[in-house]
Amino acid sequence: LVSREEILAGVWPETAVEEGNLSVHVSNLRRLLGEHPSEPTYIETVSRRGYRFIATVKEAEKVAEPLASVPSKGRWNRRWMAGLVLGGLALAGIVWWVAFREPEREWNPAPLTSTPGLETSPALSPDGNQVIFAVRTPRDQMGLWLQRVGGAGPVRLTDQFDYNPTWSPDGLEIAFLRFDQPVAVELRVQEAFGGASRVLAKLDYRGPLPGPTASYTPDGQWILTSNGTGTPLGSTPRHLVAISRKTGEMRRLFEPVPGTSGDSAPVLSPKGDQLAFCRCASPDSCDLHVVPVRDLKPTGPMMRISESPSPEFRPVYLRDGSILYPLGAPGLRTLRRTKFSVVGKPSSEVISAPGEDVQQPTVGYPD
Repeated sequence: LVSREEILAGVWPETAVEEGNLSVHVSNLRRLLGEHPSEPTYIETVSRRGYRFIATVKEAEKVAEPLASVPSKGRWNRRWMAGLVLGGLALAGIVWWVAFREPEREWNPAPLTSTPGLETSPALSPDGNQVIFAVRTPRDQMGLWLQRVGGAGPVRLTDQFDYNPTWSPDGLEIAFLRFDQPVAVELRVQEAFGGASRVLAKLDYRGPLPGPTASYTPDGQWILTSNGTGTPLGSTPRHLVAISRKTGEMRRLFEPVPGTSGDSAPVLSPKGDQLAFCRCASPDSCDLHVVPVRDLKPTGPMMRISESPSPEFRPVYLRDGSILYPLGAPGLRTLRRTKFSVVGKPSSEVISAPGEDVQQPTVGYPD
């Protein structure tokens, strides 16, 4: 993200330019690129903050040939060409500034909730203004709670053995897993702000909590999760499934590796063209994998991203297609971010500070 002030200072460093002029230039650039502000392909507007370049960038194979000379038709043609060149340079500067500048980040976590008991399985709403999380109190009571970011204390949504909530893309519904020990797990959906839940599907699971996760596809039509026992080793490995939001139809995505704990924690990229998930040799030895998909069907080979076996974790996509996920031994897990490019291998970086045990990241996008 680049603020409007940074763009103005970077493109016109010694000229006083009003912000309205920047909006006009960006609007003209969108028109030339054939995109609409409500469906951006190249430039995303972040309300009241600035702009973000979101198109895929790749290096040209060769330098373009110089432009042929243009016959002069007088002073106004020359002025028009000069203005076109200067305007093009200014717009190119905006694109370069937004696309390639990497802003500095600071790791400075702050408490968001303070409910008595063990808080786990957080899920930020799509707009980043609310969080649903599971709580296990000292009296062994369970349930999901809803907390408004920066608001008053949380409100209880459920009072059952519920875990791993997730929001629908429109923020109107949540899905979560309800445990009926020892092996029955129900995938349930309900309105995000209360009301009765209903069973969408029943799953098999024998393993440690928090167990299977759930995530909506970007169009909200399917919920992704895992099915199968996976433990003890030698039992049927867990496999990834997509469950229809409307009918409850369960679709198996692909086969896990025989003799392992299997696959879990599936999540689809914002564009729906890549699936990230955990592939686990055992519950305490999992790695992040990604696979290109179309209509939830693999279209290419799988790729292992991490090579540091960790307890089962939940990855999450950012808007730019990069992935956040915790990695490492219990007590030493760090938050990683992996970026993908059209050419070359993915690049990874550590986001969190040393010495912190980071788990279960969740992402929202406040205005």
